[in-house]
Amino acid sequence: MIFFDLLPPRLRRCRPVALAALSGVGVALAAPGVLSVAPPWAMAWLAWIALVPLLVGISESSPPKAAFLGWVASMMLQVIAMSWFPGLMARFAGLPPGLAIGLGLTIFALQALGWAIWAASLRYLFPRWPLSVAAPLTFMAMEYAMPLLFPFSLGLTQYCNLPLAQVAEAGGIHVVSALLVAFNAAVAHGIVSKTRRWQTAILALSMMVLIHGGGWGRMVQIRNRRQSAAPMRMGWVQAGVIAKGWQAGAEQINLTDYQHLSHILENDVGPLDLVIWPEKAVGLLLRTARHDYGLSHPLRIRKGFTSPLLFGVTSVDKASREIRNAAAFLQPDDQLGVVYEKIRLIPYSEWLPSFLESRENRRYRPGESMEPVQVGGISVGVFICFESTFPSHVRTIGRRSSVLVNLSDDTWFGDTAEPEQHLAHAVFRAIENRRDLLRVSGGGISALIGATGEILSLSSLNRSHDDFKTGWGLVRRLEEPSWYGTIGDAVPVVSLLVSTMGLGLRLRERRRGRPSPS
Repeated sequence: MIFFDLLPPRLRRCRPVALAALSGVGVALAAPGVLSVAPPWAMAWLAWIALVPLLVGISESSPPKAAFLGWVASMMLQVIAMSWFPGLMARFAGLPPGLAIGLGLTIFALQALGWAIWAASLRYLFPRWPLSVAAPLTFMAMEYAMPLLFPFSLGLTQYCNLPLAQVAEAGGIHVVSALLVAFNAAVAHGIVSKTRRWQTAILALSMMVLIHGGGWGRMVQIRNRRQSAAPMRMGWVQAGVIAKGWQAGAEQINLTDYQHLSHILENDVGPLDLVIWPEKAVGLLLRTARHDYGLSHPLRIRKGFTSPLLFGVTSVDKASREIRNAAAFLQPDDQLGVVYEKIRLIPYSEWLPSFLESRENRRYRPGESMEPVQVGGISVGVFICFESTFPSHVRTIGRRSSVLVNLSDDTWFGDTAEPEQHLAHAVFRAIENRRDLLRVSGGGISALIGATGEILSLSSLNRSHDDFKTGWGLVRRLEEPSWYGTIGDAVPVVSLLVSTMGLGLRLRERRRGRPSPS
């Protein structure tokens, strides 16, 4: 911070904006998949101090200027951490690179309003409320309430910092974000106040030690519970190839590849309790299907393997011609049925308002049921792709299931940070629900994640047909509900209510003529 004091007065005015941009860059570098030269667990620690410059700048600004600083920080974060978004739109929708970049920046600018609202609210409450209280409380409320096209949470930066990540069980990933902001705020408070710095430092370090110590203890409990749970042998096949370039579309999945790889997998490790293929591994299937095609039929699904199969498919309603992004279950006796249909649809690519649809331009219809599929007496909860970014959605499924399976297809995103960010979401869904989770993606990243959030098996991205991958592991059947499964989003909801009430009281004071912070 002293560096800015050495600059000429005209440049010194840019100090708060530079601090905000620095914070945005810091959080972005800590985000999953952004900086591949360093291990994720090492970059996770950057998030513990990345917000300090922004919080210092906010404390020295008026509420309107604080809002601008929050917007700048969030904009920098998204431009770096979500740089994959314009390329996705170009590959998926065929947009020219310039238009895709412009549309991406527009979306980033709108999503950055969340941090702007947080920063303005924080400056309005501070110094009436201590910075280390107001900052995490209002940030958690903002993260929980702000709608995003592709959800991103500050807590995602800690998906490899498992002791801290265990806190997500107490109220979701937003609680992890709040703890990070609290630590940043304690450091910033020591800089701003210029008094009691030793006490602030001791408080911040004590908080870090207590949280990590408690997290380790909880991990030991869940590990012991998991080891005594009944195992289930699950295998997976990853046979898609990531898209490359601005104009390339995602490669079509070849059913023959999945059949051949399933045959090899079964020959290597023996029959499995369940084999899983990713999202849309099979082209079309009638919603009323009850049996696989005949042995000589070209569309027969089971060829060369005998294990039960859970796979992604596009289901079709024969009468209405409506289509759904679905999962189907094929039993060893060739009985077949659609067991789950995606409920949370991605805007534009999977869902459009009815007035924009036409016979030639139709999108998916959302499913309704969240019931698990029964595999050998074990309840397997299924959710598809983008749904892994919604904690409350997976919580509803997890409460009814012993094991979680996430079918995904990240081939559209190419060789970017997005697949690792998608994986990070899955890690937190496993922790929140205290369920083993198997994530199977067409072109990767596929992973077996334990109920502690530990990644037990991991595959890299498929960049060519020579990279096709298979794997298997022991997935444990867990029945006991998690804390998050019981209380849900009660903690962030309370933070939203308290923040709203606090801002309401400050507004009331202002109307009565009391001075507000400048």
